[in-house]
Amino acid sequence: MQVKGTTKACRLQTSRAAYYKYVKLYNTYQGNEASIAASFRRATYRLPQMSQAQFHFIDLCLVLYYGNTRSTKTRVYQIASDILEKRTQGYWIDPERCGATIPQNLVTELLDLKIPMQAILENPEKRALLTKIQMPSTGWFSGYTRYIEAQPDQGVSCKLKAGQWQRCL
Repeated sequence: MQVKGTTKACRLQTSRAAYYKYVKLYNTYQGNEASIAASFRRATYRLPQMSQAQFHFIDLCLVLYYGNTRSTKTRVYQIASDILEKRTQGYWIDPERCGATIPQNLVTELLDLKIPMQAILENPEKRALLTKIQMPSTGWFSGYTRYIEAQPDQGVSCKLKAGQWQRCL
């Protein structure tokens, strides 16, 4: 071991259990140090910890407000934040509860300012499809938007042409 330029011999103490654990790791990955190091990471390493409802909300806002207008990412983030906090009170549709198709009439009702949110929440059928979500950070939103722009065929079904999103039908 080397500390501040001096070298000192140090004997590591390991238990038999730790020794056999490391032998098992070594044998499992055939001595490949990169694979052994990768096995220490969690299974969700570098994966976003967002729910499907959050992704659906962000994708919808990108299609509606970023693709068809000349709004900036910052403006779209502000619009999405206002919709989530002021209009829907933090509720959004959970695609996992909807099954194969998401009811478009519920999306329209959530975005319609003329329909009170309380009326939507009082309907038990619609309430069952909603879940509470939080707005992601601005950094995550900006990075996700750049990712979608770089790979327009994945995620939101949009294409980037001449600086504008166009919805693919």
